[in-house]
Amino acid sequence: MLCLLSLVSSCKKNTEQGGWGTMPNEGSFPLQTIQKEKAIVYTSYPATIRGIRDIEIRPKIEGYIESIFVDEGQWVTKGQALFTLYAPQYAEENQAAQAKLNEAEAAVSQAQLQVEKTKPLVEEGIISPFELKTATLDLKSKQAFLAQVQAERNISKSNAAYTTITAPFDGYVGLLPYKQGALVNTQTQLPLTVLSDISTISAYFSMSEKQYLALAQQAHNQALLPYVQAMATVELQLSDQQLFDQQGSITAISGQLDLQTGSIQVRAAFPNPHQLVRSGSTGVIRLKYEMEQALVIPQLATFDIQGKRFVYIVNTENVIESREIKLLEHQPSSDSFIVVDGIKEGDVIIADQIGGAKEGMKVVN
Repeated sequence: MLCLLSLVSSCKKNTEQGGWGTMPNEGSFPLQTIQKEKAIVYTSYPATIRGIRDIEIRPKIEGYIESIFVDEGQWVTKGQALFTLYAPQYAEENQAAQAKLNEAEAAVSQAQLQVEKTKPLVEEGIISPFELKTATLDLKSKQAFLAQVQAERNISKSNAAYTTITAPFDGYVGLLPYKQGALVNTQTQLPLTVLSDISTISAYFSMSEKQYLALAQQAHNQALLPYVQAMATVELQLSDQQLFDQQGSITAISGQLDLQTGSIQVRAAFPNPHQLVRSGSTGVIRLKYEMEQALVIPQLATFDIQGKRFVYIVNTENVIESREIKLLEHQPSSDSFIVVDGIKEGDVIIADQIGGAKEGMKVVN
C-alpha cells in the first residue's frame, strides 16, 4: 500500500511539471516580425510557338508539279521561285487572249480613224451629222470591247504566271508533301509547303478564367492589355529548361473564353534575331511580377486544417494564437508564401518548428 501511494504521488508531481505525455505551457520558438518587402512572383504557362507568319503555300490553278526548286528547311527570300506547274492550257489561253487583244486594238484604231475622217466632212456640210454620230458610237463600242478583252487578257496572263509559285516573303520552307509529277489544285488537302517567318516568334498560351478575372480586378478601370504589359516581364523557357535570351511582351489577349476549356488565349511576342526558335516549338511562358510591398512568410510557418491555411501569431502578452490566412495564388519561391489577408505588418509569427507549438502556450525566448 505504501509503494502504491508513493507511485501515485510521483505521477501527480510529473503531471504538474508538464512531463509524461502532456504539452508544456511555454516554449522557445524562432519568431519573425512581419514586414512589407519587395517580392518577385513568377506565373508559368505551357506555350505553343509559331512564327510571326506561318503561311500555307497553295496553287491558284490546277497542274502537275513540274519542278521543285527548294528543300525542306531551306531559307528562301521574297520572290524566289519555289515550284513550277505544268499546265500548258494556260499558256495557250494567254496566247489566244493576246491575239484577241491585238485584234480589238486594231478595231479601235480603225474606228478612231473613221471618226477623224468623218468630222471635217460634216463641218463642211458634205455629209450628214448622222454619219459622225454613227462613227462616234462605233468607236465607243469598240473601245468598250477593247476594255473587256484587256481584262480577259490580264486574267489569262495571271493564270499563266501562276504556273510559277514564288515565296511571298523571306522565311523557312516547311515539309514538302508532294513530289514532282503530283497533280495539285486549289482544293488539294495539304498545301505545297508552309513558309515560316521566324524573325519574330509568337508564343500562345492559355490563362484560366480565374486567373483572367484576378488580373482584370487588379487592373480596375484600366485597359487590361496595357496594364499587363506595364506590370509583367515576359520570359520564355525553352524545352531544354533554358531561358530564351530575348525578353518578350504580351501583344494580345483574346476577347472570348473558350467554351470547352474555360480558358482565354494570350499571345506573347519575342524577337528571334538568331533564328534559334522554330515554328512549332514548345516552351513555358513565365510572367514575372514585381510586388513592392508584399507580406512574405516562410512556408514552414504555416499549417493546414481542413483545407484552410493557418499561422501561429504571438500576441502582445507573448501567448500563441492560431490565425487563418489567405495566400496569393502564385508564390515567390519554393520556400515562401505571400499573404494577402489574415495578418498585417508588425505581427509576430512563429517562423519554424511549429510542431511543438499550440494555442495558448507562452513564448519565452
